[in-house]
Parts: sequence; structure tokens; C-alpha cells
Amino acid sequence: MTDFPERRAFPRTPLNQQVLLDIDGRPRTLTVAGVDLSHCGACLNVPLIAPLATGSRIQVQLPRPGSDSPLAPGASQRYTAQVVRVDRASKLLDGLAVVGLQFS
Repeated sequence: MTDFPERRAFPRTPLNQQVLLDIDGRPRTLTVAGVDLSHCGACLNVPLIAPLATGSRIQVQLPRPGSDSPLAPGASQRYTAQVVRVDRASKLLDGLAVVGLQFS
């Protein structure tokens, strides 16, 4: 097996909690599964039907450390992010897209 060099500026930690997304300022909010999180970005599994494209600006609501849900009052924090990658092929059979975000 070949090891690839890490290209990320900050280490990633697993994110096994739900995340809320507001896309293009629309009131529609999607609940998605987090994959990993770093100081400046995140990787998420998002339903294929989500209207996301590279360059989109979204609002991300993440649970605070020690919280189980971003829905509980005071248990989450909102961030603005830009979509930097959308991979609709690797999890197609699961009905998911892998989305890379960079926080502003």
C-alpha cells in the first residue's frame, strides 16, 4: 500500500455527529453526517439531492465540544464556509456526496 503525503495545513479529527447546513441563505436546512473536521475546514457526507457546487457559500452549524446535537439551544456554533470539493461518485450507491468545506 502506498502512503500519500498529507496535503492539509491542519490535522483532521473525526466528526461523528450531525451537522446542519443552510445553503445559499435559503431557510431550508439539511441535517448531514460529519466525517472529519479541522481548524479551517470539514468533510461531510451530504445527500445527493443537496444543491451544492464548488464555490457555493453556505452556513454550517456544528455541535460544540461535549454536545451531541447542533439542535439543542446553546449547544452549537455557526460558521460560514465555501464548498471547495464535491465528489458525487465515491458514495453514489449510498445516495451521498462527499463535500469539502473551507471555513471563512
